[in-house]
Amino acid sequence: MEEEKRLLKEIVYIAIVVVIFLVILRNLITSPPYSMLDTEPPPPSPSFPQFFSPSNYGTFGEISPSSLLEFAFTLLGTLNAVKIETILPFIIGTLAFHFMSKEVYVGPKKITQLTRAYKNFVIYVLPFFFVINPINSTFLYLGDSPGILFASSFIPLVFLFSYKLLKETTLRNFALLSIFTVVSNLVYFEGFLFSFIFEFPILLLSLLQRKFRVSYLLITSIVISFMSELSEELYTYLVVVPSVSAPFKITYDIFIYSVIVFSIIVSIVLLTWNFRLSKEKTKDMTILSLILTSSLVMFLFLFLLHYPIKLPLIGSLILTITTFPQKVFLFSFELILLALPFFRFTWLVFLIILISVFFPTYSPLNSTYQELSFSTTGHEVIPQFYQVYGYLESKDPYYLIVQPDRCVIPTRLSFQTWPGFVDLAYYNSQIAQMTENSSYGIKYVITFSPINDSNLTLITVFKGDPSVYLYKNNLYQGLILYPNGTGTGGNFSIEGDKIIINLGNNYTGNVILLFHHSYFWDTNNYHNLVEVYVENGRGTAYFSSYFSFLYITLSISAIFFILPFIMLLYSFIKKKT
Repeated sequence: MEEEKRLLKEIVYIAIVVVIFLVILRNLITSPPYSMLDTEPPPPSPSFPQFFSPSNYGTFGEISPSSLLEFAFTLLGTLNAVKIETILPFIIGTLAFHFMSKEVYVGPKKITQLTRAYKNFVIYVLPFFFVINPINSTFLYLGDSPGILFASSFIPLVFLFSYKLLKETTLRNFALLSIFTVVSNLVYFEGFLFSFIFEFPILLLSLLQRKFRVSYLLITSIVISFMSELSEELYTYLVVVPSVSAPFKITYDIFIYSVIVFSIIVSIVLLTWNFRLSKEKTKDMTILSLILTSSLVMFLFLFLLHYPIKLPLIGSLILTITTFPQKVFLFSFELILLALPFFRFTWLVFLIILISVFFPTYSPLNSTYQELSFSTTGHEVIPQFYQVYGYLESKDPYYLIVQPDRCVIPTRLSFQTWPGFVDLAYYNSQIAQMTENSSYGIKYVITFSPINDSNLTLITVFKGDPSVYLYKNNLYQGLILYPNGTGTGGNFSIEGDKIIINLGNNYTGNVILLFHHSYFWDTNNYHNLVEVYVENGRGTAYFSSYFSFLYITLSISAIFFILPFIMLLYSFIKKKT
């Protein structure tokens, strides 16, 4: 009977959490398509992840457990997928912190009305502050919000099972820890790094207590997480990050203000911790370990910002943090919040939370009030964009677009997943350096004002505010060129691990493909473009070496993805038998 009451209480709490965030994010639920920096506007229809796309001058798609999960979300509706991925982190993060608090909170020996009220606060109210704070508010408007907040929403459970593994080193605890590190990495490519940071306090304690088996298992769980997304991780850190990242410029806005605020919070928590020790004559090293890790994260960020490590993979991993400092504030703040349930009883903690969460904040952190009144107004995708998409999808599904006056666009015009080979490409300076005229590979141009250019022919105007002008580029010569720079007029098709070129004539010699060369096998490098020999107008460019590598990494990812679940199943079977 008592067990049923507790279960009913949990169900009611879960229902309350869901309702609260549906109310807070009600504007998001009813909003039209929107875009916020790295949060792309959704395509009108889902498309299965592709290995290769000729758009953007030839880039490989990403097929991994995470991309398949993303595709599964889009089956519910592409716009719904964006909304679900934005709302779920708030619900999951709150509930995860709630369950963690229930497990780790230890009340004082003497139970009073006041201490009982404080315990209820820690277990039922404190979890909301894990997701309602200026830092989460910042990520809603900075971009990558669904991924980063999604991954961090599992952090309390990663920490909880790290803590439980320290207390009781069992296969079940290790399996559950690995499952949550894998899931965190599934929803965001840096999830394994997030997990490591929040396992680190327990790793320190395991080393201090000479529980080296626990240390080994904690590190192993991170390795499993990384390997479960091996194809995407290697592609991201070896190819994508080096090509787009740049050192972050230090500004007084971010560092002086944020470091001061962070230092004040840490100091108050340390004082509170010392106050508790002096009153109860007890000692909980977990609190100190969490606060130490929080300070260490901030210090390493500042250090690596000035002295970056230029090593493949590792250097890229560091760049993803130093070029996005708000992640550091997220880590530091959440580490401190995770320490709060370990305080036996002090309302000073409650005061700290109120000050740090609801006190008005400025750059680089938004105010919590912005989160509580979240709205996509000002970030909505203009309807004309989908009109352009529909028009070109029906008329010419194989195309590239350049959008030259990006500064006046109200939202980003880009899709990550378009059906077929349809994609949007911005002006590519790298291609401009490789060829005499980068516009050879650009078939259409979209603008928000008329352009008087003899090389452009106006096709149609999509009326609205603003109106969108669709031009055809008269210089477009296709993605296949002769060595002298003129277009061949030929076409190509993609079949499995190769591109088949058909020029429609009897030409024998070399042609240039406006694709990146790095992934192609058995072809020549022409200023990092693909040079292919054709005979009687036909030729083939292979990228099977990349496919072989991708197949291997996908197999490895699948094995490590299911491994924690197999371990958990085995632990249950072993317990019963």
